[in-house]
Amino acid sequence: VLKGEDVTKLKPPEWLIEDFIMEEGFTVLHSDAGVGKTFLALDWANTIANGWTWFGKKTQKTTVLYVLAEGVGYLGARVTAWKNRRNASIFPPVFYYTSAVPLFAPPGKLPTTEQLDFLDLVESVDPGLIVIDTLQRCTVGANENLQQDMGQVVAMIDTLRQNFNAAILAVHHDTKSGESMRGSSVIRASADTTIHLTARGQDSGFIENIKKEINKENQVLVMCAAGGRSIIAATLLQNE
Repeated sequence: VLKGEDVTKLKPPEWLIEDFIMEEGFTVLHSDAGVGKTFLALDWANTIANGWTWFGKKTQKTTVLYVLAEGVGYLGARVTAWKNRRNASIFPPVFYYTSAVPLFAPPGKLPTTEQLDFLDLVESVDPGLIVIDTLQRCTVGANENLQQDMGQVVAMIDTLRQNFNAAILAVHHDTKSGESMRGSSVIRASADTTIHLTARGQDSGFIENIKKEINKENQVLVMCAAGGRSIIAATLLQNE
């Protein structure tokens, strides 16, 4: 328990990517299918792992654990495309877990053996950022529209954040209308930052940071060119 004076001495949060991914925070990146959210998440993960700037935005170098629960067959091509595009001499310290992580468990079965195994993995990797791609694949059995179920998912995310001092970036799907993320509002309400990626034309995306803890909006135009099943991107950052 902290007193008022002690609270004023607390260190303000820092950023893994300035203005986008908060250290030890919960960020949700959401879009419709095929817009490029996995590519963007991979770009952020590898950039943070290298400690490089991201189009003028400072990053804090840290180890990344990337949970890829879908599209595993294209992972190698995407990571290679990133490495070639960014002229990286080696692959950054990103660890890929190519299976779904059970963030939800039926009543009376929490925690599951799979959840405990994943917690052991996190402890051994010691990441500063954990990417969950996608949230839907890692919440099998949960009713994503039910606040009680998604509240349990948020509790598991908080366990990862608080016990391992790790930021969480969850990649999530949009509703059919494309106006918001799928499921219960508890996910949006619990996130420190939500970032919406929408399509503009056949080969471009528009990122709008729609909920932030600071009074600043960032708009990022992402121009993507398909190379087989991989994507190479050049990004223009606009501050407004």
